[in-house]
Amino acid sequence: MSEESNQATLWGCCVNDLEEEHFLKCSKCRKAFHYVCLSIEANSVSVDQQKKWICPACVILTPKPKVSDHTPIRNVCATRGNKRQALNSPPQTSPESPINREYISKTIEEVMAKHMDDLLLKINRTVTETINRELKPIREEILQMSASLSFLNQSYEEIVKEHKEAKQYIKDLQSDNLKLKTSVNDLTSRINQLEQSARSANIELQCVPEKKNENLYQIVTKLGRDKTPIFVTEHLSPANKSLHAAARLRAKEKRYKHVWLISSINDRRKDYSVGWA
Repeated sequence: MSEESNQATLWGCCVNDLEEEHFLKCSKCRKAFHYVCLSIEANSVSVDQQKKWICPACVILTPKPKVSDHTPIRNVCATRGNKRQALNSPPQTSPESPINREYISKTIEEVMAKHMDDLLLKINRTVTETINRELKPIREEILQMSASLSFLNQSYEEIVKEHKEAKQYIKDLQSDNLKLKTSVNDLTSRINQLEQSARSANIELQCVPEKKNENLYQIVTKLGRDKTPIFVTEHLSPANKSLHAAARLRAKEKRYKHVWLISSINDRRKDYSVGWA
């Protein structure tokens, strides 16, 4: 392989000057060809093959020998024809714009950036649609739960309001009931006093034998003559009778000796007496 200055080299492949580019020179026509233009790797050609290398144009003009020591090289036209531009391929450069590594790298970066932008846009659109599709039933459930919570909150507020009203109503009823109890007790006490006052001139005769056609006047007249024990007590009202009966039971439990009535009910144990009004 030989490297010469681009100014003194006759090119047979293209008119673009590629800086620091290795090339092959035809041993017949002495034209230089870039490895890139020939689609050959620089390391695949030995020094001897470089010295004996013949360009594709000279190979066509030269009869092919029976035995050839040349390394098989891909037949590539010396000059590049105008090819149809592929879809989404970078724009073709004019002969005036040099093709170098920096330009190729920049073009590749632009193409990759464009493809990456399109890919990111598609991914973003796909992810957004997927998320919206998956979140739609969740949104509906949240709306239903929100409506249910609103209904429960409203019902709870109504229940709390009714509870407060019922509590106040019960409080008023308790107050009225207390007043009624006080009034009833007062009226009961007054009725008892009136009944007892109406019976103040009466007495009761207990343990008197019952006889047919008995005469109360005669019975009273014979009280002192009869030896049968007769108990004389005040004519009590129903409430005082109940109180008298309870006093006698209590006296029996406490082993009191006597229970008697003097304008009220009293029970006595020895010299100690307790009275009830």
